[in-house]
Parts: sequence; structure tokens; C-alpha cells
Amino acid sequence: MRVPIKRLKLAALVLLLACLSAADEARCASAGGARSAQRGADVSAVFMYHHVSLHTHPGRFARALTVSPAEFGAQLAWLQRRRCAALTFAELARALTARGRQPGCLVALTFDDGYADALSDALPLLRRYGDRATFFVSSAYVGRPDHLSAAGLRSLAQAGMEIGSHTVTHADLTTISGAELRDEVARSAASLRRAADTPVLDFAYPAGRYDAAAQHAVRAAGYHYALGTSAGRVSAATLRQAPYALPRYRITRGQGLALFAQVLGGAHANAASTDARSERALRNIVRRRIEGNDLQGAEKVGLALLRGAFAEQILKVRVLRAAPATVAGIMLSGVKFHHPVDAAQFSTDVGDMARRAFRALPSLCEVDIWAVVPLSVAAGADVSGDYAVPASRTVYSGVVVNRGTSRTMRLTSGRTFWDAAWREGLTAK
Repeated sequence: MRVPIKRLKLAALVLLLACLSAADEARCASAGGARSAQRGADVSAVFMYHHVSLHTHPGRFARALTVSPAEFGAQLAWLQRRRCAALTFAELARALTARGRQPGCLVALTFDDGYADALSDALPLLRRYGDRATFFVSSAYVGRPDHLSAAGLRSLAQAGMEIGSHTVTHADLTTISGAELRDEVARSAASLRRAADTPVLDFAYPAGRYDAAAQHAVRAAGYHYALGTSAGRVSAATLRQAPYALPRYRITRGQGLALFAQVLGGAHANAASTDARSERALRNIVRRRIEGNDLQGAEKVGLALLRGAFAEQILKVRVLRAAPATVAGIMLSGVKFHHPVDAAQFSTDVGDMARRAFRALPSLCEVDIWAVVPLSVAAGADVSGDYAVPASRTVYSGVVVNRGTSRTMRLTSGRTFWDAAWREGLTAK
């Protein structure tokens, strides 16, 4: 028996949820995601930056990907107070593999694309705090306006920074093959070695996009490790088991300290009370976003989703129970994202959301997920009741059904709808 979920159309609800989301996100960033680690515990992670600058460059996500020098300095000071060593990625990998365990708090700070502010703004702050970092550079952009020059690369290397490859042209490696794929991967390292006069041993996938062929090309080119953009900590086991599919946490404007606290933990003496406060804050956020006739089940699903720290804002979680079926509906914002996401990553995230929902509430037989964008409504128009004017438009919808059991899930996807223009506008750059 299938119980369809009525799509939400009320303008007041959508606008209220948008306002709640904006106010909640800072709290959610520190309350959700991975459980906080206590100070002094063994924990290692890689963090990804783009710009450190007072100025915002053109581009849809440029502001989100630009942290100010003051903000970056505050983050380095936070790491120093908590005795987290900030290393290049190569140094982090050596530390983990040499000792066979996570020795205290270690982080690798990485910068993608090779912008000029790496030298003018990021490097002075790294030097001030005695930290090092890895700069993943697309070799074709070396010497172009707003990008590092060859001399700039050498200055970074001479200051103890690592230079890594980010392909030649920042290509999506999942869209090319054969000689073109091999050239993008291998030629970048050769160019960067000549320009910077330093070994180039590690690789970062542009926009985090890779597949089996891309991993094979990176391995064949002789790189030691390759990083994507999926969130997760690193360990000796991670380096051993998935050397060419390693996780990184994305730093976005205004969220860095909250992400550090979430991944690396706060003060040891306050860790337990901080975890308790974070859990209460997370539950309060979830309870404002749930509805249906099974609120307890909706809360379980909502908690599982917010702990996933997805790029997509989760506006509403509804669970309807009508024996023998239980169905969950998850409404996402189609206009506000915590960090850039393209269509492929959106699809991946939706699949992960469905799996999390089924695991959180094993009685579920179906999960419906859709994304909405707001529509303008004329002043005085009805936005509720039988004659309501639609105040939102669905730009994505999909259905995932569990045809197995709660113990042995067998998930299948139904028909998926995409708004073509909206999908084209998504980008992870």
C-alpha cells in the first residue's frame, strides 16, 4: 500500500521555514554532524579553503568560499589554543602512517585552485602561527590574473608549504576519458614541479568529482594520495584503504570555527556539557521542522538528516503512518545551500538522505524527497485555504522505496523529476 504525500504549497510555511533556517544554521553547524571530539583525543582531519581575502571575486559562490584574513587568523588561533598541529597534507599522512595511530590533534589545511591571495593573505597568517598548508593548483592558470605566478609557487614552497595538483584546467574528470584524462592528471604535476621546483605528490579532484577511471589515472600518474570533498576524518586506516578517495571538510564564510568545534572538539573539561547542549539545540531545531501523525518518527529522521551536515537546507520532515505503510517526506530548499553543490552531488546527497531516513526509522517503506524554490505572491493574495495561490515551485522530486526488510534493506528509486533550468544552475565550483 502506498500513501502519497501532498506537496506543501503554503507561502507562509515556506517563508517561515526559510527564516527559521537562516537563524538556525549557525547553531545547527555546531550541533549537527559528527560527534564532537574531546580536546586531547586522537583526531585528524583535512579542511579545504579557496580564498583568504578582504575582497570577494566574481562568481555565484565566491562570497561563500571567501574567508577574511581576520576570520582565517581566528581559526588558526583556535587550532593553536587546542594544540592542534596544522600541517601540510603530506606531513599529516606521514605522521599517521609512521605511528600507526592518530597522535593527538592533527589537521591539514588545504587551498584549492591556486589563487593569488594564497601568497598575499594566507601565507603571512600561516607564518605568524607557525603553521603549514597544502595548495592544490590548476597548472594552466599559473600566471593568470588573480592566480599564483611561478614565482609565487616557489615562494610558497620555500616557506615550507606543499604544492599539489588540481589538474591542468580544473576539468571535471568524470566527463573525460582516455588520453585527455591522463593528460589532465599527469601534465599538471610535471608543470607544477618545473614552476615551483618542488615535488608534487598529492592530488585534489576539481569540485570533488571522481570515478573509478579518475582514481586509476591518479594512481597511474604516481600521486601518493588524492582528496575529494566528502566530509569525514582521516586515519591511518583511511589512508591505507582509500588513498585516492580521501575526505575533506569544506570551510565556508562564517562557519569555520563551528566546523572546527564540531570535528575537532572543544575544551576537555566542558566536552560532556557541550555535547549535551549541542544535542538539545539540535533537537529543538528538528522539532520546529517536523510534522505528520508520527512526530517521534519524524524527529528520529530529522536528527539523522541534520547530523549528516548536508549542503542542502532541510526545511521540513514529515512522517505519515497509515497501517501497514509508513512514509517519510523530506522538503529541501532549492535556493539556499550551506556550500556549493552541483547536480551530481545533489543526487548523491538525496540518496544518502534516503538511506539515513530508512536506518533511523526501520518501519519506513517509502521516502519522498523534493526541493522547492519560492514564488512571488501579489500583495493581498490568499496563501492558505482552498483557493491559495501557490507560493513555491518544485524543482526536484524523487521517491525511494525499500523492497526489503528493516534488517536487509533493498532500496529502489522511482521516477525522478528535475527542473532543467534549475539543474543547469547548480554548480560545485
